[in-house]
Amino acid sequence: LLIELSDIVIFPNTGEMFDRLEQAGLRIIISHPERNPILRQRPELLLEWIEQDRLVQVTASALTGQWGVKVQAFARRLLEQNHVHFIASDGHSVRGRPPRLDLARSWIEEKFSPALAHRLLVANPAAVVADQDLPQPEIPDCKPVADKQPWWRRLLPSSRTPPDASKT
Repeated sequence: LLIELSDIVIFPNTGEMFDRLEQAGLRIIISHPERNPILRQRPELLLEWIEQDRLVQVTASALTGQWGVKVQAFARRLLEQNHVHFIASDGHSVRGRPPRLDLARSWIEEKFSPALAHRLLVANPAAVVADQDLPQPEIPDCKPVADKQPWWRRLLPSSRTPPDASKT
């Protein structure tokens, strides 16, 4: 069952509601938590649900920054901490919000691995559709590949620009 939580309030009994739904035979998938301001402020709520085997679906366009910097940072942090089970397009229409997964897939392949991209975009969704358990990751720990940057940028504060070599 795909569940989108309210941006205004998350009730204290939300976990109990999840329990009841699971007792009725449903699997809980929390959709785009990265876009929820309450969960960004209180990520411990989401982590508690993840520890209770609730699944998380992050929006592809959130990873690529189309929902803003805060949403992107939270989505990427969830992915880095291996708390994401699915990547979804959240496509609503071809014009307004097209169903694009390609940019997020490329980013995950580059920063993490093609195996992780396949798991989040193909294997895990297929398992849910077939009502099977999610496949266990072949990679024990998913660490992002460090961004490549010039050596001098690591020495300078992020707000500064490199010195002009022609003035020396």
